[in-house]
Amino acid sequence: MRYLALLPGLFLTLMTSSQADIFHYNNIVPGVNSAQFGGAYSALSADPSVLAFNPAGLAFVEENELSGSVQGYYQNNQNYKKAVGDADFSENSGGGFSPFMGSAFNTNKYLQGSVAGFSLYTTDSLNQEQNNLIENQAIGSRKIKRYSRIVHATAETAVKSAGLAKRWGTFSAGLALGLYTVNEIFQSYQNSEIIQINAANARSVALESYFQKISISALEPLLGVLYQVRPNLNVGLAIRKPLVLSEDYSSDFDSSQFALDEQDNVLTIEGRRGVQKEVLAVISKNQVSSFPWGVNVGVATVNNGGFTAAFELSYRSAVKSANTDFNRRQLLNVSLGGEYKISPKINLRSGFFTNNDARPKLSADLNNQDDHIDYRGMTLFAEYALDKSRYSFGVIDQFGKGKAQKLQSSDGSPAPLQEVNGNRLSLVIGISHILGDDKCAPSNKN
Repeated sequence: MRYLALLPGLFLTLMTSSQADIFHYNNIVPGVNSAQFGGAYSALSADPSVLAFNPAGLAFVEENELSGSVQGYYQNNQNYKKAVGDADFSENSGGGFSPFMGSAFNTNKYLQGSVAGFSLYTTDSLNQEQNNLIENQAIGSRKIKRYSRIVHATAETAVKSAGLAKRWGTFSAGLALGLYTVNEIFQSYQNSEIIQINAANARSVALESYFQKISISALEPLLGVLYQVRPNLNVGLAIRKPLVLSEDYSSDFDSSQFALDEQDNVLTIEGRRGVQKEVLAVISKNQVSSFPWGVNVGVATVNNGGFTAAFELSYRSAVKSANTDFNRRQLLNVSLGGEYKISPKINLRSGFFTNNDARPKLSADLNNQDDHIDYRGMTLFAEYALDKSRYSFGVIDQFGKGKAQKLQSSDGSPAPLQEVNGNRLSLVIGISHILGDDKCAPSNKN
């Protein structure tokens, strides 16, 4: 999951964090309206986005509706300050088409006062092609003559969900069942040449390759309630607990180190080059013991003088897995969003949210630690209504900072920490369409 060799005899390892980022819960805020509100959506009920936050909101959706959105472009960047000598180290990834699709439809003829829905959405996506070259960097009594790193990584976390909600006056309850899948492949190759300054016969070359693949399937029940305290004031509560159904994990780590003299003659060789890859592979089905359970609590004032405002707290529990690399700490995220109706056809929406890191914070007294970056996000969207359709366009920008420990000491002593800055930028297009003239369960429009 994270080992990539660098600097033999001084610092042996360049850390690489898990690529399918199950340690941040708001990398991609799913939905159409919900994304525009920064994920503050457990007390709102405007469209099928509620299936990702609080299915009880379905019972207050007024029309049969089909909606979808596409994060048509996104770019992720993490910049590590002075990670190798005085050289910064960057990791970049990007791509397109992280979709959401959802629908809500009347089921009154089967259950009075009910609305059903389904949704397909992604909560994380990655496509990384990395090619780094660092030359002539001094660290202590050693000099990195050359360091090269090539990375290929793809990852996606997706959810397929269906739900049903029933309303009793100003109160509703709903249940959604989601099939939660994580798939990632990570491959890397590194080589480095290190020179011992003012010492003879002290050149060393390190070669490393690393492979990791993980696939996880989980069933995520999401139970929610929504209560209209007043016609313009809602409160919502939702509880989730993903249950791991299956898991396949495999990894391979292959390394060699060569000590060379001034004529490039090999003096010593260490490592496992030449051993069949199948012998080195580690295959296990017990890396991720469980996913954290979560609670979302929200409050919203709806269409009050043309304004809608929402606030939400999202809690996730701690998790201890068989593989400590997948451990997570408990954390709390905050979301808030607002909408202003300029006219019956034009809405402006914006939001703010936190996307904190569930991995442990780094300590200066430890070695072999993963990155820790806490993000803050902003959203800005405009929506235009035309007949039975609504069209929206906007941006989601996340920015964060934290600590990293890219280099690892060969003797296990604490290695230095680096400052790391991160940015995630997404451009989003959304479309919603009313299906026919049938109404869903009787409600006051939210």
